[in-house]
Amino acid sequence: MRTKLLDLINSISNSNDPTSIEEGTELVLEMVNACGEYVRVVAAMESERLCVSNFLEGEDLITRLGDMDDLRTDTHEQMMEIVAAVNELCEEIGCEYIYDGQDDRREYGDFAFEVARAFFEERV
Repeated sequence: MRTKLLDLINSISNSNDPTSIEEGTELVLEMVNACGEYVRVVAAMESERLCVSNFLEGEDLITRLGDMDDLRTDTHEQMMEIVAAVNELCEEIGCEYIYDGQDDRREYGDFAFEVARAFFEERV
């Protein structure tokens, strides 16, 4: 994944238009951050689901988990939109799509985790 992202950044950098370079690079950064945010929200939701049932029940539990699910859904939608925008950029500059999976929410989620993991594994 990291190699794919580096190839994309290099393709963006080959543009003769400084504005295109900046906007394209910012879009890729936004996508990486959106993927990381989605992974964070999923982890938070699952940990809440595991823990809050120890002290909440009934309507309070349903409301709390519903709020977390709404946040997860919104974050997922935003991430998918940004990934689609990056794929459009890939098409414009003639490089391989960053996301080549199906239009499937779970596959997008797996992609987000793969992106986050690529940076986590290479951390300093």
